[in-house]
Amino acid sequence: MMRLKISKFYTLYTFFTELSCLTQTFKIQLKMSSLETLPIRKTARVVLINDANQCLLIKIKSNNPLEQNKLLKEGMWITPGGKIEEGELQEEAARRELYEETGIDQKVGPLIWFGKHVVNWGGTQTLLEESFFLAKTLSREINTVNLEEGEQEVYKETKWWSLEEIHSTSEYIVPGGLILHINDVIENKIEKIPIEIDMSVLKKSLMDRSFQESCITTELQNTEPNVETEVEEVKLSSLETNEPSS
Repeated sequence: MMRLKISKFYTLYTFFTELSCLTQTFKIQLKMSSLETLPIRKTARVVLINDANQCLLIKIKSNNPLEQNKLLKEGMWITPGGKIEEGELQEEAARRELYEETGIDQKVGPLIWFGKHVVNWGGTQTLLEESFFLAKTLSREINTVNLEEGEQEVYKETKWWSLEEIHSTSEYIVPGGLILHINDVIENKIEKIPIEIDMSVLKKSLMDRSFQESCITTELQNTEPNVETEVEEVKLSSLETNEPSS
């Protein structure tokens, strides 16, 4: 009798386990199919490292005093880069964007990272496919005279960041995967094949405890906007950007 009960229990357990797996698979497929309907914006970005092993990041911040988006209101740090124009190769776009945003004309490569995330771009939910190229430079002088008008409004500051600063800052850095993988770049521990990185927003506290806030991610099953965390909710997925070319 006991064996029969155990057998029935095991059968039920197996059934519900398989049902759970099928449900999860269906949810993932449903979200992937919804992504297929989104417009795609392909961008090329540059992880620029100088001879002091510092990484260049650009701070963007909204001028709108009524800005509702937490990240744009407080400001966030991003890598140089922007949209790949029609007919451009990824490397060409990365080099062009680097020059436009920093004044540094530098050969880029190799491709080291890539990632996907969904944002509200000009009022439209858009799938961003981003590629990150490594570039090294001896120049530390930044010139932003080539920025377009829209970019000049939101681009507030450029800064060369040391590893220590990156890992101890209380400011927002996008993508969060940069925080997780920048050490390998500095130490020349680069994979032969580009790796997919976390595109979510990571904020490092002064106690060096990272936490994830919001709503852009490389995992397709987690691309829904307005993801709540235990710390706080940051609605990056409702981002209304004023940055025309990035």
